[in-house]
Amino acid sequence: MRVRAFILSFCVVTCISTQVTARKYASIVVDADTGKIHHQANPDVLTYPASLTKMMTLYLTFKALRLGKLNLHQKLKVSKHASRQSPSKLWLEPGSTITVQHAIYALVTKSANDVAVVLAEALGGGSESRFAQQMTVEAKRLGMSKTVFKNASGLPNSRQVTTARDMATLSLALYEDYPEYFSYFKKQSFTYKGTQHRNHNKLLGKLDGVDGIKTGYINASGFNLAASIVRDNRRIMAVVMGGRTSQSRDKHMMDLLERTYKKVKQLGANTFMSMNHLIHNLGSNHKAKVHTHRPVRPPIPPSKAQTLLANSPADLVPFGSPPVSKVHSLRKPSEPKVESMEDLIVTVDVDLDQTFPRADHGLRPVNESLLDI
Repeated sequence: MRVRAFILSFCVVTCISTQVTARKYASIVVDADTGKIHHQANPDVLTYPASLTKMMTLYLTFKALRLGKLNLHQKLKVSKHASRQSPSKLWLEPGSTITVQHAIYALVTKSANDVAVVLAEALGGGSESRFAQQMTVEAKRLGMSKTVFKNASGLPNSRQVTTARDMATLSLALYEDYPEYFSYFKKQSFTYKGTQHRNHNKLLGKLDGVDGIKTGYINASGFNLAASIVRDNRRIMAVVMGGRTSQSRDKHMMDLLERTYKKVKQLGANTFMSMNHLIHNLGSNHKAKVHTHRPVRPPIPPSKAQTLLANSPADLVPFGSPPVSKVHSLRKPSEPKVESMEDLIVTVDVDLDQTFPRADHGLRPVNESLLDI
């Protein structure tokens, strides 16, 4: 179970109407390394994603790259339908082409609607509508229970809805599932055919540590922003929906990020809260402390936990993480029983030179069959 499951656990899944009657303010702030929600306001109210939609378009693009269905230098053809999209856009001509890498840059910086459709048609068998269905299926798989996509760009559609919580889930999924592509979101400008397009996310280069991820606006939604900040090896992600202006939205986001960072800073700058945290912040062949956050059911004596960790490290690391060659120590002072793994400090050897398909957060739940209790 990944960190974003912690976010989902607060949401009761019910049958919902996809009707939004007015702009709705909503926000949520999450510690990306523990899943702890530090702030939430109307996190499950329905609203329109606007160009935050493109985060899912990019998620599926990254998935296709991982699977070899696309490559970064592949040229994609521009259809009439793509060229006719409303701004923001690159004003691509029908019949022209754009590489996958340039398409990614165009979505991240310019938030180009014509390019979003080019990617959608490439991945949806020539149909943006079919791709939107794939987007919705992927959203449900990720646990975005209230999100419905009808297009790849975020242009107005009354049936295309989401929540702040769902957009936070998607932000975390991009960070967790595609770490090799997440750095695209921090690109501050992109030059295409001699024209420079600056990133709409004005927090980049303005607020220390911000490295993505996406802005969005349509009149019905107000000003939306998903943001990621990392300082002292600690990552925080936040979503603000329904801002009155881009300036007030940005100021509110900066206040939320700064306030939350002060909270998490108290936990210590050098404690890695998960395997994914370690993977994103260390080079190869490091020995590091990993602060875990997975529950232990049933509670076990420290000696049993020590034996489990020493003998079965592979059962305690997520699928796709680098191999753990040895578990060196386990510490839980004073408590006679281990009620949870929140305070366990495990020192491991990991080899980050090896490639891995996915970096899930934290340790797997303890396999109770390995415990003799």
